[in-house]
Amino acid sequence: MMSIVVLCGNATIEVSSIVKNVISGDGSVREKVRMETKYLKFTSKRGNFVRYADYEIPEFKTSDALLGSAKIRQYMDIATNKSTCFLMITVGREKATEVVAYDDLVKMIYAVKTLKQQSVKDSIAGHTLKYYYVTDDGFQIGYNIKKDKLSWYFSVDGDERKFSKDFDFEQALVEVKNKMEELMQGEIKK
Repeated sequence: MMSIVVLCGNATIEVSSIVKNVISGDGSVREKVRMETKYLKFTSKRGNFVRYADYEIPEFKTSDALLGSAKIRQYMDIATNKSTCFLMITVGREKATEVVAYDDLVKMIYAVKTLKQQSVKDSIAGHTLKYYYVTDDGFQIGYNIKKDKLSWYFSVDGDERKFSKDFDFEQALVEVKNKMEELMQGEIKK
């Protein structure tokens, strides 16, 4: 599991995309706290009527056979007649789910363009390296170069899932963004 580690006093804070572990000096987990992502903030609002609809999208093709599903979840605020969309990717036997907010998806698409340009330079250099972009909520997308072989991946709860070599994940992300925009522009049927 990938994480960010921050040292503070006599404890270490280890952060993945959705869980924060506070680790004592002896290495034991003192406290496990779930981070509040944009999705959790949105879905925990109180005092208004909200409904949601799921829209299936083509699954993200990975080299791992354990990919479950990918969908757009559109939340509709009935009082304001506005909607918000999230990309939900579920993988593995445990059905771990990573959620990407629309605004993070837009930034991620821009980041992929930058990463692709850099990957050409890095693959020529022959390094063993990793280069990635992390959204505000901790979703990670990037590439690894090992033994001069480039592979693209995304993370779900800190675990890397490699995209299939023949899968155009950038185009898939753009299509998801376009579908979200279409859904958010439409009027909600009451």
